[in-house]
Amino acid sequence: MFSFEKLMAVDTHLGPEMKSTGEVLGIAATREEAIFKGLIAAGYAMKRSGGVLFTIRTTDHYEIPDLARKFYDLGFKLYATEGTAKVISDFGMEVQVVNKVRENPNDNVLTLLDSGKIDYIVSTSAKGRNPRADSVRIRRHAVEKDIPCLTAIDTANAIADCLKSNYSAENVELVDINSLRETKEKIKFTKMQSTGNDFIVIESLDQDVKNPAGLAVRLCDRKTGIGADSLVLIEKSDKADAKMRFFNLDGTESRLAGNAIRAVGKYIYDNNIGGVQDDGKHGDKNAPMATVSVETEAGIKHLDLYKLNGKVSSVTVDMGAPKFKAANIPTTLEPVAINAFTAGNKYDIPFKKSVADYAKLPREAVVNVSLMVKAIDYHVTSLAVGNPHCVIFSKFVDKEPVKEIGSLIEENSKVFPNRTNVEFVRVVSANELKMRTWERGNGETLACGTGACAAAVAAVLNGFCPMNENITVKVRGGSLIVKYTGETVFLTGTTSVCYEGEIEI
Repeated sequence: MFSFEKLMAVDTHLGPEMKSTGEVLGIAATREEAIFKGLIAAGYAMKRSGGVLFTIRTTDHYEIPDLARKFYDLGFKLYATEGTAKVISDFGMEVQVVNKVRENPNDNVLTLLDSGKIDYIVSTSAKGRNPRADSVRIRRHAVEKDIPCLTAIDTANAIADCLKSNYSAENVELVDINSLRETKEKIKFTKMQSTGNDFIVIESLDQDVKNPAGLAVRLCDRKTGIGADSLVLIEKSDKADAKMRFFNLDGTESRLAGNAIRAVGKYIYDNNIGGVQDDGKHGDKNAPMATVSVETEAGIKHLDLYKLNGKVSSVTVDMGAPKFKAANIPTTLEPVAINAFTAGNKYDIPFKKSVADYAKLPREAVVNVSLMVKAIDYHVTSLAVGNPHCVIFSKFVDKEPVKEIGSLIEENSKVFPNRTNVEFVRVVSANELKMRTWERGNGETLACGTGACAAAVAAVLNGFCPMNENITVKVRGGSLIVKYTGETVFLTGTTSVCYEGEIEI
């Protein structure tokens, strides 16, 4: 850590002789997490979007394509001086050419830095003592604007790798340097899947699992870890048979996960946690073989287990009552009055509406409300089923830009303070929906249990589907069955074990 901001007219490009004014240390099990700790401790904001300026000496051009690709794939906008820009564009990446200072005094790299569009600078141009040299002026301007300026390609690659990982200040492990373990720790896990979503399930009843958020980031990576959509922790509970904690790919913890909790129900039964036994209703093929309870951040959920060939194969979960009040979702979208009999049905799907059923609808909710995204007026229905959801009905769900629009809505903290899942839903019939989901913290996934529940409830609120009937929600991972009674939501789907294993960390 160098106090460049206190040294006027001095180049920030370091040579082999370095007299530091401070040091930071990052200790972790992986290179990316250790470097991330060191960088945030040194004051880096570690922004994961924005613009990157490249001004590279000719001898380093051969290293630029791979580095630029990392930032490009992360969604950064690339800027470069003419020679470097040509190298980047030759490898198929969009890049904006920027004038050097001497080429245009009114539109150049310095005015670009003043614009606020640049979040990182990669500058390997020759260092020097001449404060009027372009390279020195750029690096000095970066200090004045508090823009991270990287003067070595390997440093820039390290930062790009950290940004590609999902490590954050919230999920890195706090290491006690006074009690570092001398050997690697072994953790047993079970890989499970439910309707296309896969989970790393770790039982922490007898083994201590530290920093599950960081563990989710590391183990869920499909290239370097075990590979999964999420990590699930099963803990002891004095309120239910077990407690479930659910961590997304980015380490954030969710209150509830409809597909994961079904896997937990099977795990509890298969491993005899809490002494769960069959309830003896074997004479009725439609009756559940057993019932378990699971504590979640969204309350205690009760699960009915169904077996095939002696093993639990599907589970029905009472997901609880949806939340419609804007403050409970939460969202800043304004609710509207609900009138199920006069709202109309733009899909022209006839079904019998029960006065008794529809009397259970909320008096007001965020239904069919306008939300502008990239100058497009989306009509959304927002509610919470454990997690916040934003449902968008579409006639061509397969053509929807789920990644682009989903991520923009998820990250719109002004509208959704706690972020939100986004569902794109097509109404196929009165009892069938087709859905694609953008999950907060996970991106687009093959399925989403709470998302299927939100989609079905939204379809009822909009008058597309009947209440108190099974609604099949088809997702890319299979099919889920949802029933909204007006009081609670039931979710049914399959679940299975992929394999069991042990990993060293």
